[in-house]
Amino acid sequence: MIQIRRYLELKYLFTGWFHNSSDLRANFTEFNQNGDILQKYCFGNKDFVTHVTKSDLCIGKLWTNSSITISNYTNQYKHIAEKMEAHEGVYMVNVDISLGQDGACQDVHFSIETT
Repeated sequence: MIQIRRYLELKYLFTGWFHNSSDLRANFTEFNQNGDILQKYCFGNKDFVTHVTKSDLCIGKLWTNSSITISNYTNQYKHIAEKMEAHEGVYMVNVDISLGQDGACQDVHFSIETT
């Protein structure tokens, strides 16, 4: 990824359908080639973002592209789509998703794009 980043812009794309998306938390941690943390991004609802503590050491962000909803008569799923630019020295990305106690997900994808 470092070699590609020298010539092209790298972006992460995270998408999926989530039940109880208000409880959804996603953490993206970027590491350099030595295994050092470069940056942490934490996504969630407004309550989560406004209560990110210093111990989390992450950039708290709201889900920005989650307006589509579908229903199967028993559960409500909301589409979540987030795109973020990669740090210059990123070598590896860790994705940690917490669905909450009653959460569920379908069709979750994580990809790295070049532009």
